[in-house]
Formats: sequence, C-alpha cells, structure tokens
Amino acid sequence: MSDLKYELKKLIIEECEKECEIEDVKDDAPLFGPESVLELDSMDALQISMALHKRSEEHTSELQSPL
Repeated sequence: MSDLKYELKKLIIEECEKECEIEDVKDDAPLFGPESVLELDSMDALQISMALHKRSEEHTSELQSPL
C-alpha cells in the first residue's frame, strides 16, 4: 500500500472515530453509505475535509517559513 493511501485511510478512520483497521478499508470500496465498511455520512465528509485543509495549511506554512 502506498504511503499516501495509508495516510489518507488513517486520517479518515481517526477523524471520524471509526472502530476498524486501516487494512479493512479497501482501495476500491465505497466510503459512504450502507455498503461501506466505514458507513461515512455527510458530517464525516465535513470532518475529513477540515482535517485535510488543516494538514495542507500546516504543510504550506512549513514550506514558506524562512530558514
């Protein structure tokens, strides 16, 4: 599993406080709805979006900070 996929799955599970293992989330499986292992909903989508935004801001500020 690539590092990016692993980190995204980890972020989703942690931010949405789900009780499953990263390996339980298949790459081609749906994230939302009753067929999903995670059964995410619109509030989960908002949490994931906010967490990704925060991480991108942190990464951007690290790149812009002077040495």
